[in-house]
Amino acid sequence: MGPSYSPLGWSLPLGSPPGYASVAIPSLPPAVFPSPVAPSAPFGSPLAGVTSAVAPTLGVAGGRLARVVAQLPPSLPVPAPEQDRIYQEGLATAERMLLGALAPSTVRRQDGAAREFLSWLDRCGRGRSWANCTPDDILVFMVAHWLPNHCSRGGGPAGPAAVKSCLSALSGFFGRAGRGGRYDAATGLGNPCDSVWVEDFRTAYQRTRVAAGYTELSAVPLRYDKYRSLVLYLWRQVEAAPNSLERVVLLRDLLCVLLLWQTSVRGHDVGKLGLGDFVDPARPDLPYDGFPLPPPWSWGAAVGPTLCFRERGTKTYKLARAPPVWLLPNAIEPAFCVPRTLAFYQWCCGRPDSPPGGAITDLLFRPLTEDQRGFKPSALQSATLAARIRKHLVDAGLYENETVHSFRRGALQAAAAAGGSTSALLDFAQLRSTVTLARYLDRSRHEPDERNVRPRL
Repeated sequence: MGPSYSPLGWSLPLGSPPGYASVAIPSLPPAVFPSPVAPSAPFGSPLAGVTSAVAPTLGVAGGRLARVVAQLPPSLPVPAPEQDRIYQEGLATAERMLLGALAPSTVRRQDGAAREFLSWLDRCGRGRSWANCTPDDILVFMVAHWLPNHCSRGGGPAGPAAVKSCLSALSGFFGRAGRGGRYDAATGLGNPCDSVWVEDFRTAYQRTRVAAGYTELSAVPLRYDKYRSLVLYLWRQVEAAPNSLERVVLLRDLLCVLLLWQTSVRGHDVGKLGLGDFVDPARPDLPYDGFPLPPPWSWGAAVGPTLCFRERGTKTYKLARAPPVWLLPNAIEPAFCVPRTLAFYQWCCGRPDSPPGGAITDLLFRPLTEDQRGFKPSALQSATLAARIRKHLVDAGLYENETVHSFRRGALQAAAAAGGSTSALLDFAQLRSTVTLARYLDRSRHEPDERNVRPRL
């Protein structure tokens, strides 16, 4: 029998640890390009005639352009078919890069909203298309189609946040489909969602719903005792797991639970945490070189390593790495120790009997494939994590309408109750606004006065 590990003293029959061992992008459809400009001479520049033609028209700017063009070296003209090939390959590469500017969930949300609108426009738009639709079309779509076909999770009318999300997704799609900028009624150009009439519609709908009793609630804060009970329950499930796939999935969920509470990081950001986010605890500007972690039973009397991560692209820090988050070892209560649990999780993912896609190359937490036999090479979505946590809370007899965001609210309220200062709490939550922090700390914000409410995921 190989080594076994359980922070609660159970024996997990595991074999000997092994060593740690592209998505094709479809090509764009052919585009039509204008014929290349013919050169004035076999080895001349196609722009050679610009000097005298442009400079008088553009003044100073034209003079600068003329000087640059005059200094162009002689070059052979590229045949038209080769130009087309270069452009097609360049567009395909650029598209891959541009899609990377948005989260995959945002792309799906924008494309879904656009499909629904364009389908309606094709049926009811009186001959209009995406190229010439107006704010009037957006407003009619919302009141005649979208609102009657979308409701809140409680079955009532859609909330103001849902309306805002739909219009925001549509606006983002139009802006990236060639209709950017403020809508101009005189010319019909610009983004039809970016108009004063659509903005007034959003405001009017919000006021109407609030007048009808709508209240947007915060997530129910998770209590500290419930967090501890959930962690111990998950460890028992890990010990009883019938196979390697179930064990890895349970460890994935357990590690997410530990991170959600101990770091107060949002569920979306936990789900996309990767090895590349970890940095040297002593020098957070340098990458961490300690992976894979040795299995925890090999640590002996050592307390274990301190880990640190600086996540790439969070809600608060979109264009830079977030501030460092330290994960301290816990030798007194190993069941609650993130470094130990991560080491065990890494080891299980790298075993020979690990499910397909189980080995960790960067992303720590991946969703299951459609056949439930392995892991996809993508980040764990917040909705998937929420469903898993809800299942565990229900199975453990602990569920009281908590969501993924309940960990963040609960952890912050527990830290405040323990005497944490405002500055320390802002750092812990990686927040910049004391107003936002006050909402997290409001212990009654999740309690509804009316039934027409929208809880936070």
